[in-house]
Amino acid sequence: MPYTYQDNYLKLYPSDVQQVNIWQEKARDIVAEYFKTSTNSLNYSVLHPIRIEEYDYLTKIAQKIINNFKQIIIVGMGASSLNPKMTTSLGYTRNNISIKYLDTTDQLYYTQVMENINLRDTCFLVISKSGNTIEVLSLIGAILHDFQKQQITKYSNNFCIITGNGDNPLRNIATKIGAIILDHDENIGGRFSTFTNVGILPGLIAGYDIKAFINGANSVINSLWQERENSLPVKAAISLLLFNKPLLINIGYLKIFSDYLNWYNQIVSESLGKNGRGFTPLKNLGPMAQHSMFQLYLDGPTDKVYSFIYAKNSTPKGDIIIGDIPILTSYNLTNKSLAQINYAQFIASATSLEETQPVRKIILEQLNEENLGMLVMHSILEIIILGHLMEVDPFNQPSVEKIKTTVLKLL
Repeated sequence: MPYTYQDNYLKLYPSDVQQVNIWQEKARDIVAEYFKTSTNSLNYSVLHPIRIEEYDYLTKIAQKIINNFKQIIIVGMGASSLNPKMTTSLGYTRNNISIKYLDTTDQLYYTQVMENINLRDTCFLVISKSGNTIEVLSLIGAILHDFQKQQITKYSNNFCIITGNGDNPLRNIATKIGAIILDHDENIGGRFSTFTNVGILPGLIAGYDIKAFINGANSVINSLWQERENSLPVKAAISLLLFNKPLLINIGYLKIFSDYLNWYNQIVSESLGKNGRGFTPLKNLGPMAQHSMFQLYLDGPTDKVYSFIYAKNSTPKGDIIIGDIPILTSYNLTNKSLAQINYAQFIASATSLEETQPVRKIILEQLNEENLGMLVMHSILEIIILGHLMEVDPFNQPSVEKIKTTVLKLL
């Protein structure tokens, strides 16, 4: 596999081999159930990424947007923003189009995003599975008001809407203004929708190799089928269960992992935080975390699992070299690359913790679309399997609806 996963559970607890075996047997039974799943079920949809015919249709829509607009603003909350951000997070766009996000009702941020744009040159991709997300409805209402204020009356082509296939407010707005409407997969919850139109269309607009992204996901799924309880996602799920710590510290050693970590926080929290159980995920980025958080991690409460994520060969344009600066000679930095410095920081930080504390490491051999697809699908499978092992439903989030009800009462 072009990525590796390691944890130190048996190093810390060498006498627990039998306990690991017990949970592996339970995981094997859970994975076996997926083979029995019908094609209209949630499990099937999550484990069978986007169909070729839908991919071709999305490619045409992406090309239309690229040809007609200078920028796209993606409007969505939660997974409707986090998934697109993650699938466009490799740090570049191959197409000459700017991608921005509106994922808050913060008026100041809205003004910063909208004040210098030409509405006629802007496409708005608005995403909400339910179609009644109060923040998304508020934002599209504000955007339509901006068109009205500028006396722009023809704007149907400026909107592409992804929402549930049913009677909902967002779909009704989309129909009324004549927008392109794409159906959100009814069998997939928002946080697991990375490999549907929610994540794929933004990636196509950015010009990424989305087929490689999907192939990476499929390779992890195939590994799950073939290796069952010995697959890397199962090992990762069992490690969190056995470490049994309330705090999950996720540390990415590339800034590009920031959007992935935000999304990972969501799938951990919404999928597992039920019935008084779950983990509290916290996002860190190294090496900055060494200068802000590691005093606590090294000398504070031992109530945490540390997950380190790193990617080798992360600079497609070549290494950035430190010059022959005499004053730096004593630090052994001359002719070293920034990648070498960053890797040394990653190894030193993980090593400082793993002798006494729970540590997990995921290393991608190269930072590209295929390996990003692997990382995302690895995480999806890890959390779904862990949910089943914990005997909670990893696909719902019933308590969140309480906030929406309260917000509507306050308006």
